[in-house]
Amino acid sequence: MKAKTRYLFYPLLTVLLFLLAFPLPVLAAANGTIILKSGQEYRNVTFKIDHYYKVVTIFITDAMIDVSFNEIDSIIDNEGMDVTNDLLKRLHKEKKRSRETWRSKTDPVIKKARTKLWNTGIRFASNFSLPADDYYEGIGEGIGFEGDIIVAVTNNVALRFSVSKSGMQFEDPKSSFSPHPDTLVTAEYGINAVRYYFSAEYYHRPDRKTPGRSIYYFYSGLGAINHKLSFDATMYVKSTRELFIASDRASETKFATTCGAGMIQLLSKNIGIDLGVAFDMIWVRSHYNDYSYIGVSGYIFDMKLGVIALL
Repeated sequence: MKAKTRYLFYPLLTVLLFLLAFPLPVLAAANGTIILKSGQEYRNVTFKIDHYYKVVTIFITDAMIDVSFNEIDSIIDNEGMDVTNDLLKRLHKEKKRSRETWRSKTDPVIKKARTKLWNTGIRFASNFSLPADDYYEGIGEGIGFEGDIIVAVTNNVALRFSVSKSGMQFEDPKSSFSPHPDTLVTAEYGINAVRYYFSAEYYHRPDRKTPGRSIYYFYSGLGAINHKLSFDATMYVKSTRELFIASDRASETKFATTCGAGMIQLLSKNIGIDLGVAFDMIWVRSHYNDYSYIGVSGYIFDMKLGVIALL
């Protein structure tokens, strides 16, 4: 995958998840006559069909009437043709039709199916971070920690706000050398990396929130990572017994994308163990040369174990 394509992958994936979070209603508009099983007729009306809720919305002057599919006897178009089965997509076999239940969006069963099992999740976890690629050359793995606030939008989609501190560190954080037989220099290097992400999360909704149930999830998001670098050095001159101290600090923030998946194992109605993995791409810099697009990036692989409260 080319560098430019990689940078576009995660933002596009995030937009896709947001579209899942805010889906457009699937409605079809039509005109005709609707005859109910009760004998009531609505002639030459405009109506919309919602196949998700199994409801036909009829527009009469300034009013709207919702009619469940199972209340409709027939729908006649403007040419006098019976288009009931075509529009409502009813099953033609009576045996199968007897098993079909047409639901209204006000039906208690539909309301229960659409109700969110939880509204807010608070998560704390430890992470084992493994950096890779040229940008993190000389940086080794380490254990850090993170916190998340997860807000359920629907019963399958949530918004995720994350802050994490990576435990990465220099592979050789301390070194000593003698530029002169009479001199000893000792240097120490340190790195502190904190990530901030806003993500869209899709999760599998169990039928009920009870101990032993599992929730599987996938998320993708955008954010930034801040690196704080430290350098401390001492130089000791043996002949004069002099000690010189020098230090420096630097900080830089880079654009980053993340993609992860995991599983929540419920221990009780509101508490669960969260086990997950994530892959982050750090956008360091990019430019065009005479022939191609060149991007320099870094990667962080994470394994995570934590506790989550679903409220």
